[in-house]
Amino acid sequence: PEEIRQAELQLTHPALGAWTNALALAPSDEDREGVYLHMARWYLRVGQFAEARMQLAAVTNEVHQAMRQRLERNLAERSAGKPAEPAN
Repeated sequence: PEEIRQAELQLTHPALGAWTNALALAPSDEDREGVYLHMARWYLRVGQFAEARMQLAAVTNEVHQAMRQRLERNLAERSAGKPAEPAN
């Protein structure tokens, strides 16, 4: 588990850079909000909870609400100290 965490931490900067590029290329608000969800997931995974909250706050489109609620639930659990589920 610690080895996986270290690998994720090393990938965080390149992954968020790629999602930032995707954000710039997103043709619609709906697509941009999808990118915000992915960015929130990365921030949540590496324990940057404030950044995850900011990304989730930008998601308002109804099409993304189920995923937003799931990530918010995960964020609440993780920020309360519950360990992350293993990645599949």
